[in-house]
Amino acid sequence: LVGGLPNARNLVEGNWKSGPGLINLYKVLQNGLPGTQMVSFKAQLKPNERWAVLNWMDTITKNKSTDKPEDISKFAASAD
Repeated sequence: LVGGLPNARNLVEGNWKSGPGLINLYKVLQNGLPGTQMVSFKAQLKPNERWAVLNWMDTITKNKSTDKPEDISKFAASAD
């Protein structure tokens, strides 16, 4: 039981279902993850707020992003 939710994601340990990297995690925050408790936060979080959440997550997780800064920058320029 994490945060009062059964099967809630442990942000510190484990592998990401969507794959590694901030770009994949951004897409999950934007679109949700079908078949899981993870819903879309597109309506609740602006793009810059999604990036802030992901950067914070990257500071606490053991499964750090392997995305290259230039790839993140290119993706972020077109992300909505």
